[in-house]
Amino acid sequence: MTAAVAQHVAVVFFGVLVAYGLIGTAAAARAVKGPRPWALFAIFTLLEGVQVYGLFAPRPDADIRWGSIVAIAVLGFCGYLQYLYFATVRRGATTFPRAAFYISVTILLGIVIAARLASPYLP
Repeated sequence: MTAAVAQHVAVVFFGVLVAYGLIGTAAAARAVKGPRPWALFAIFTLLEGVQVYGLFAPRPDADIRWGSIVAIAVLGFCGYLQYLYFATVRRGATTFPRAAFYISVTILLGIVIAARLASPYLP
């Protein structure tokens, strides 16, 4: 994945995730008391923004091939975490689904390790 393609994909994905986050957080804020939904939205948006910024302003010694795959994977991971939170609130559950969270963390780590191992062979 070239840097330009990764940048465009990340910007579009970031916009979709922010819109999804705003819509879901507005709905969750009606069901949950306090600032928690908006704080989570701010944290997710900050993490997603850092990933997009890293694609546009990488460190001079950074491997953009590996970094672009990891950035897109982290954006997807943030979107999935938002989905888990919104689904939990909709069902009225009081605890976060830990099994699904741990499985998603394992998948993200697998993508990061695979991208790192494959980065010398990427165009």
